[in-house]
Amino acid sequence: MSFQQDLENTALSQPETIDNFVRHLPSAWLLSIIGSTGVATVRKRRLPLERLVWTVIGMCLMRDRSMEDVVDKFDLALPNGLNSTPVATSSIAEGRQRLGVEPMQELFKQTAAAWGHDKAGGKLEWRGLAVYGIDGSTFTLADTPEIRTFFGAPSTGSTQADAAFPLARVVVLQASRSHIIAAAKVGSYTGSSELSLTDDLIPEIPAYSVTLVDRNFLCGRFIHRLMSDGIERHFVTRAKSKIAIYKVKELGPGDYLVQLNHSRADRKKDKTLPKRWNARAIYYQIDGGKPEILLTSLLDPVAYPKDELVELYHERWEVALTFGETKTQMLNHSAPLRSKKKEGVLQEIWGVLLAYNLVRLEMCITAEMAGVAPNRISFLVSLRLIRDEWLWLQVTKPGAIPQRLDALHNRLARFMLPERRPERR
Repeated sequence: MSFQQDLENTALSQPETIDNFVRHLPSAWLLSIIGSTGVATVRKRRLPLERLVWTVIGMCLMRDRSMEDVVDKFDLALPNGLNSTPVATSSIAEGRQRLGVEPMQELFKQTAAAWGHDKAGGKLEWRGLAVYGIDGSTFTLADTPEIRTFFGAPSTGSTQADAAFPLARVVVLQASRSHIIAAAKVGSYTGSSELSLTDDLIPEIPAYSVTLVDRNFLCGRFIHRLMSDGIERHFVTRAKSKIAIYKVKELGPGDYLVQLNHSRADRKKDKTLPKRWNARAIYYQIDGGKPEILLTSLLDPVAYPKDELVELYHERWEVALTFGETKTQMLNHSAPLRSKKKEGVLQEIWGVLLAYNLVRLEMCITAEMAGVAPNRISFLVSLRLIRDEWLWLQVTKPGAIPQRLDALHNRLARFMLPERRPERR
């Protein structure tokens, strides 16, 4: 019996105690998504499409192992007669091409929306609002002509042919207090910007939420689109140093209702923008640091106290930690990504984001069992334990799996981080 079949059978027989990757992504769901994207095949192969999904996830979780090793260690290939031989490297590459980008992208989209929004609500809300963060980063790619042409690379001041590695640009919407990515957009380095990708993320932000963003996102297009849908969707950001702020009414010490101008450039791009927009400005200074100004759409000083908003804004850095955990810890500082073709790069990026969310989901389950916040569970320790369990499960008897997987959460709970120090900014 294969590793995947062991987990599937165990999850079905003991669903109340088993929280594992296969339970989160059952085969029926994978087959449904694959079929909906139009890439399903009739021919039976050693690596069916649903197992290729796990192959991509495995290669992202097991960065230090070859593709052949991932398939072999997790027994993902179907038997080939009595003397089953390992799957050839070329077969894995061909299988990834058959799978394509769309199933991985759609699988991430559906799971991210379900898990991310669920883990932003309830006890993790702030004053009845789900807390999100938006930020962008880049992934370093293999330097092939196809990838360089499609994704582009930073300029070095000479010619682009002499520039560094090609880069893919990724912007995420993250449930700040669980670190689960609720939505993401991927684009080329030279053909897109963080702001343009963020435009496509705004419809993914739900009502009754507050989104924490860096001041580089403070532009008329973003603010107007976020607030124009007529639903209760809010933001908190820092003001840029040269922005003109017109005070309208004092709400308290260092707390004002204000108006700001939409820039001429933004109004030229979007004719629907009014000349000015309303916000609340909070002036503050921490521990002798330089004075700062927060801008927010949360205008009520009683419902949303000034000091709490200052504390809340500094959770914006949680999304930066997500990129650090993904690129530094999960990918082992390795650069570039494995794939050598454009389609493979996009498939791999969606696999990386999905694998990250699967680890984070396990951490949320562990945190709930331990009665602590999700950010109290160590990502690095969780990742190592999950990798170890995957390797262990492929050689164990199915009857031992329930106890082993149930113990995983108890082991993770022993590696809790101390509470965040409130004085750190």
